[in-house]
Amino acid sequence: MVMVNAVYFKGLWEIPFREQATQKRNFTLNGGEKKQMATEQSGNLAASPFSITILLAMLQQGAAGNTLDEITRALQMTPEKSAEIFKKVNEEIQKRNSRNILKTANNVFLSENFNLNPQFKRIAVNNFDSDLTPTYFGKPALAAQNINSWIASKTNDKIDKLVSPDDLSGNTQMVMVNAVYFKGLWEIPFREQATQKRNFTLNGGEKKVASFMQTRRYFKAGTHKPAMAKVVVLPFEYNEYSLIVVLPLKSSNVDALLSSLSMEDVASFLDLPPKDVALELPKFSIKADINLEPVFNKMGVSSIFTQQAELYNLGSHGSLSPQVSSALHSAVLTIDERGGSAAAATSFAAVALSYDEPSLYFRANKPFLAILWDNRSSIPLFMARIMDPTV
Repeated sequence: MVMVNAVYFKGLWEIPFREQATQKRNFTLNGGEKKQMATEQSGNLAASPFSITILLAMLQQGAAGNTLDEITRALQMTPEKSAEIFKKVNEEIQKRNSRNILKTANNVFLSENFNLNPQFKRIAVNNFDSDLTPTYFGKPALAAQNINSWIASKTNDKIDKLVSPDDLSGNTQMVMVNAVYFKGLWEIPFREQATQKRNFTLNGGEKKVASFMQTRRYFKAGTHKPAMAKVVVLPFEYNEYSLIVVLPLKSSNVDALLSSLSMEDVASFLDLPPKDVALELPKFSIKADINLEPVFNKMGVSSIFTQQAELYNLGSHGSLSPQVSSALHSAVLTIDERGGSAAAATSFAAVALSYDEPSLYFRANKPFLAILWDNRSSIPLFMARIMDPTV
């Protein structure tokens, strides 16, 4: 069995940056897993805790014995609770009627001779709103093409080659897929005319010229002393979502920050008081592919990859129950100053700022973290580590 995540995000500010000013519930991974993700991959990193958790929760519905215990400890939820929560989350997302778009889709690609457990089928369809697609894995190239086509259709063609024919074989019985797509409008878009070229300093001290969006206005912002970081919260329209940017102070670095931040910390950033902020943020677009096996192993979910996997409640092929052969995750995160129609920009009153010094200078000119937060559900949709915004 293969587990696949595909997630895409593009943010459009409600009030865009001027391009001319640019210059060159436990839905998350805990500290150990974040550290594992940081150390397993160098460079830019993007991942969706939301997407990964959905897939693990679906797998939990088919687990038994020790495998069920491992997944339940990792999720800190029983199968009944996770099924209930994700049903409510899906229903709440589908009710949203704003210009911000959040879509999540699940699909279970099944070998034609795999006997799916009726109870798992019912939960997958009713609670996770999952499709069930019969698939012939005897031709791995064709099967991979069909799976990738489905992923591309759910991510606006931003992720189209996640599954390789090498990931599949005639023995593959099931491929579980989750895809998340988000496109949002900023509450106040950045003016494109304000974007300017400025230096971005990499970890080793090398400087690269990046395009920096610039603005000055009131944002929720402040210093988080326990994590030794500065924080600014950028809202999307109707305050449905926020992009939380976390910048290490001089005495810290981005990997230490990634390991130390808890989701309680991140949620608390939404309660920061508004401040007059002079903000400089580089445009960036990050795509990252992650092998989730070491991440799951770090979480204590390891038996799913072995012959000791107890996934009997998914179904069976003859007398054999499935095990997970690979777990793949791909995420794309794009942030720029475009978006926000003139009507949108003017429909939200911006407070005129004085010529006095701002309360906070926030220059993201070195590696930083960005977290896309769903304000309504209080869950992290995306997390990104930006080491170099120019690549």
